[in-house]
Amino acid sequence: MKKRNYFQKSGGKILSKKTEKISIAGVEGTAVIQKLEFGNEKFSVQIMYKDIFLQKDNLAYRFSLIAPSSNTNFVYSGAAGKEYWQKAEMLSVAIMKTLEFDGSKITAIGIPKNTQPKISGDAALHREELLTALRKEPFNDEKAVYQIPDNSKKRCSSKTTENADKSINKKELRPSSGIYFGVDEEAATIHAYDERGGHTGPIPTLNEVNSDGMIEERAFGFGSIRLGGSNYGIYVEENIFGRIEIVGKDFAFAEFRITGDGNSCLINQIYLPVTPYSVYTLYMNESGDMGPLSCDIDGDGKEDFKLSLVHPLLASKLEELNAVIEDMKNSQ
Repeated sequence: MKKRNYFQKSGGKILSKKTEKISIAGVEGTAVIQKLEFGNEKFSVQIMYKDIFLQKDNLAYRFSLIAPSSNTNFVYSGAAGKEYWQKAEMLSVAIMKTLEFDGSKITAIGIPKNTQPKISGDAALHREELLTALRKEPFNDEKAVYQIPDNSKKRCSSKTTENADKSINKKELRPSSGIYFGVDEEAATIHAYDERGGHTGPIPTLNEVNSDGMIEERAFGFGSIRLGGSNYGIYVEENIFGRIEIVGKDFAFAEFRITGDGNSCLINQIYLPVTPYSVYTLYMNESGDMGPLSCDIDGDGKEDFKLSLVHPLLASKLEELNAVIEDMKNSQ
């Protein structure tokens, strides 16, 4: 059976089709260009859909580009609709200019991370002393659990999320399938990756082309959800090997929310200390296990501490973390 692309599955009619040679980052390939039409005689939208196939060594790559057809009349959305498709095309072109074919099994969008100012001498030694103390276990207070405010979303009932609630009591959080994650966007961004490196989350500005809040959904087993306004979250569609990343924007506390039951009930709410360089990573596996959060507070690629999804940091460990963050602020 011949496989149809997404637009054909959505009822699109192929008006024309051609192939041409193409080269991206020095890798030769073929582009299949289709003109597609949606709608009826009174109202139709025509777009250009380009499938790009490349091969280097023993690896094959596929990319897609969408653009409005020159003779499309956006009857309902008008200029705004046309501008949206044009921006999508510009962003796709900008992304393809950043591609590198280095032998990895998937080409994904890299999320830019801030680089911390360099320090040396006594300042560097003092920073390393603070980080060495922070990296020593234990990290979490197993006699305490995170408190959820009374005016917050309802807690997941034992009837609807029995496994999750029981797992919290066992100091674990599972299963992952059906769980939603959200973060305070003023302080951090949240992204998901599958084990191949596929990415789901906001697309960064690339080559001076602004993504205008566009969300990429290429990570297997993950999806995105609008949480009102410009806020978004990530949900897990099935238990997989993958990870969630929370990338800090500023020196602040980012509210990290874990919900369930169709995002209608609250499993946990954690306030994460973040910096402009921090990355929290939540790993998960096919058994549904996830956590704890692995935190790199200074952005050097090394784990500085682990944060439980159930138990808060020890008071002494929080003091050590605050000392590191204060030292980082002073070096700006």
